[in-house]
Amino acid sequence: MATSPVQRTEPNPQRSGRQLVAFGCIWMSALLMILAGWLAISRVGRLLHWSKADAEVQRSEVYLVIQGTRARGSKPWSARVTIRYLANGQLVETTLDRGFQSAVRPWMEQWTRQYPAGSHKRILFNPADPLEADLDGEWSLASFSSPAGFMLAAVLLSWGWRRLH
Repeated sequence: MATSPVQRTEPNPQRSGRQLVAFGCIWMSALLMILAGWLAISRVGRLLHWSKADAEVQRSEVYLVIQGTRARGSKPWSARVTIRYLANGQLVETTLDRGFQSAVRPWMEQWTRQYPAGSHKRILFNPADPLEADLDGEWSLASFSSPAGFMLAAVLLSWGWRRLH
């Protein structure tokens, strides 16, 4: 009696476009959650381990960032604040940059208005390197706005994945 070989059907490795988008949403959501967690832990570490000081604002300014190659009409603006404070028994003066650039100068000007010359702000500074400072020296919801924003984006991507699945 002759036996015929058993035919096996191989799974089709091709995915639909919806499945690929859902897969991308899952990975992007996971990466955003990791980034949000890392930013939150970093923020908590600064709030717990850095020293607090009362800083006097020396000046705040918006400046044009000079770049070698830039598109016509696109002017990148940034902002910085110079502060003076007592750290480890010594008077320290340092300049803190906004951390990003924008083509919208009024955004940078609005940020610098928070720091008028002569005003006093509660800051954090690194006791190991007193020149390293942070203008956000208190526990507040604003301290965690970046991690919260990334977490919200991750939740929205997760929700989008469930809708596609």
